[in-house]
Amino acid sequence: MTTTTRSKPKKPHSHTFKGRDPATVLAAALSTSTPTKCQARTRLYRKGKLALEGFPVADISDHLQDKEAVIWLDLRDPDGAELAVLSEEFGLHTLAIEDATDDHERPKLVRYHNYMFLAAYGVHLDVATGQLATSELAAFVTHRALITIRKDDGLDIGAVVEHWDASRNLAAYGVGYLLYGLIDYLVDGYFVAVQSLDDSVEILEDKLFDDIPQDRTVQRRTFEMRKSLVMLRRVVLPMREVVNTLMRRDLHIVADEMTPYYQDPTIMSCASPSGPTACEIWLIASWKLTLQSRATG
Repeated sequence: MTTTTRSKPKKPHSHTFKGRDPATVLAAALSTSTPTKCQARTRLYRKGKLALEGFPVADISDHLQDKEAVIWLDLRDPDGAELAVLSEEFGLHTLAIEDATDDHERPKLVRYHNYMFLAAYGVHLDVATGQLATSELAAFVTHRALITIRKDDGLDIGAVVEHWDASRNLAAYGVGYLLYGLIDYLVDGYFVAVQSLDDSVEILEDKLFDDIPQDRTVQRRTFEMRKSLVMLRRVVLPMREVVNTLMRRDLHIVADEMTPYYQDPTIMSCASPSGPTACEIWLIASWKLTLQSRATG
């Protein structure tokens, strides 16, 4: 029986950044046939090897009859009606699917009966303006499938797949391997943003202590960077709970052999409660100095 999902009007995407050419990236994985109007990409792993890609979306439920198959499906900016395919091919409940169409303010992981819903973000700092752009990703995690739903073209799905292909020796661990590559890609972006903020703050500090009077450009840039830090912390800090939950043994998502990868210092420190403390201290100091210079100028 075909299940329908209420279609919501699409809202224009803002504060996002561009990845690779969305029409051509991962051309080999583009589905040869899909009931959706949006682009779909498919991959099938079997016994730790990439066995098939670019196959029709309608074949997913048949492939899942093979107990050794692990499926990846990516949908590029689908609307609510197009997401009905997730119910038809994976048996996901319509209420859970609707969660993927909502905008979420921060990352989260929701457990359903036999699958999970993940909301996470990619980030990119515009060094010229100090503005942080975010790109939301929704994902469904089952024991033998990872479904990624991109709401805009900001998240570079090609780079995610490169993370997977660079660790082919881990493919035998199924969905846990795919999730690790996805999270590793996101966290790499967080560290690049933090480093860029750090560098930008040092430049601002030099200008604030310069003998030459500064115009409002410095104040505006400081304000933008402070907003970016607040946004970055909102995106990064909840990821600690997400990662810790994914590693729970009773969920049977992350194999014991994959646990050290999820405990990688890069992933865990970026999601630590302290967050990017150094950046925060410098930004607050710069912010105060800017207000002081404005008051005395």
